[in-house]
Amino acid sequence: MRKVTVVFTGTRYKSINIEESVRHVKKIFKDCETILSTNDAEFAKCVERKKIFDKTILILDDEKSLPGIKFSDAEQKNNINKQIQTAYRGIKEASNNLVLRLRTDHQLISDKILSFWHLSESINSESNENQGRIITSALFSINPRYMEKMAWHISDMFQFGYKEDLLKYFSAPYYTEEYAIWYEKEKHSMNANWYELNFRSKYAVEQWLALHYIFSKEEDFPINKSHNINETIIAEFENTWPIYFFIIHPYDLGLLTPKFKSSMTYCNTQCYTTIDSFRLLDLPSQLDKDEISFLLNWKPSMLTRLLRNIIISTPVGLLKKILSLNFIKRIRKFVR
Repeated sequence: MRKVTVVFTGTRYKSINIEESVRHVKKIFKDCETILSTNDAEFAKCVERKKIFDKTILILDDEKSLPGIKFSDAEQKNNINKQIQTAYRGIKEASNNLVLRLRTDHQLISDKILSFWHLSESINSESNENQGRIITSALFSINPRYMEKMAWHISDMFQFGYKEDLLKYFSAPYYTEEYAIWYEKEKHSMNANWYELNFRSKYAVEQWLALHYIFSKEEDFPINKSHNINETIIAEFENTWPIYFFIIHPYDLGLLTPKFKSSMTYCNTQCYTTIDSFRLLDLPSQLDKDEISFLLNWKPSMLTRLLRNIIISTPVGLLKKILSLNFIKRIRKFVR
């Protein structure tokens, strides 16, 4: 295994012991380099005093926040440009060609990522533009066949891959205020559901990053807004993302995300997971049962499997007519 640089990005979180987070990654990746890239001056000062990281990067020319992505989250700012800025600068400072980008409010506690990386490297990629696939989290890697009809929404929370690929991923142009408040002026589509009507921004952060990574220029995007969806778009999406990404469930990665604990039911029922990566890459035909059993820590309940099979086989848009939001709330406690 080549040497790895682990880039932590973000501010200080009381719920996470950053020294413990660093100890975990140093145990997983022997002799790894550790970097903190942050716009939190007090946090930077604290970790430098304790010599927790090999390098600490303090962003002084901090990008401003934008209005919230959703109308219902008026107080929650859109920090896409801060994320691009801190992640890119941290990754650029990496001395090694393999890089893990980890949020400061997450902890990686398992070395299973090494097995997934070796597996990903053993599968031929059709892309000539990138060095390999980026391993990312299932959490908010949305399956557009379900309630939120959003293709190209690949999780932006966790990345492991080649340095040049991660730099390209975080090379998306800064998001504009015009796009951030798009639906304050523009009208949603006539058949928009509640999820769509709640959207203020033209694109989701995850879409903006993934689409630029794959297509480079906005004029080449296969969609022109967040909820632009049909069966053709979904088919292209599912044929394309496994070339560039390897989506893994947080439980399979050993990735702790305490801030998003309440979102795990959403992840299990509405997002692509390791199972979908295996299916779309045709891995079950290439691996024996013991290998699959070792890699898959998260095993969906019977009800979750039923819902996921319905999601895969049902035409887009039909489920939102069949399943009301109240029905989802009633079955939520049984889905794990």
